[in-house]
Amino acid sequence: MAQVNQNFTMYSGNSEYIYVNITDKTGKAEQLEGCTLKWAMKQNGKTIASKDSTNGIGITDSTAGRVCIKLQPADTHLISGSCNHELVLIDGDGNVTTVMTGNINILQSLLDN
Repeated sequence: MAQVNQNFTMYSGNSEYIYVNITDKTGKAEQLEGCTLKWAMKQNGKTIASKDSTNGIGITDSTAGRVCIKLQPADTHLISGSCNHELVLIDGDGNVTTVMTGNINILQSLLDN
């Protein structure tokens, strides 16, 4: 089941770790073995950053459904304002499920990191 309103604020050019516990429709931890994860952040319809299971999304506990999305400073450098973000899971059979959505408020850093 999708977790909605997963909103947070960060500063541009900062490292950020987004921790997600993925559950199925009954609330049980999603088994992530053999699954692919994709995440994207968009502002005004333009993709600002994207990550997947091979680049930027780490499965920290596959049986407990825990993942971590790591944003690098370059992902948000010189970006400010509101962005939408979404995480999808693709299971071994190719079924696609949106597991998280929300907004990221990016504040402009005073320092050029």
